[in-house]
Amino acid sequence: MSSHRLSRDLTNQGRQSNLTTPDTALPILYTHPECDFSNMLKEELDEEGVKYEEIDLSLHEDQWPVVEKLTGGDRTTPVLLRNGEVEVGFHGIG
Repeated sequence: MSSHRLSRDLTNQGRQSNLTTPDTALPILYTHPECDFSNMLKEELDEEGVKYEEIDLSLHEDQWPVVEKLTGGDRTTPVLLRNGEVEVGFHGIG
């Protein structure tokens, strides 16, 4: 099982909180094998030589609550935590 640490980043003067990776951490990519957008994002990151930690949600179902928190309640993939920011979907799709 993959393990990772998430830190809480308060933005918008404390009105909204997001779980993010520290700026120096390896990006974390939440995926699902039945999601074409997950596969497309993994392929793009691999082509760009970006190293990341993948968490396959079909194997780590206990991580769905983390994804839901990151996405505002949605069970969607891919979700990428990179440079302290949350990116949902593949270029906004997904």
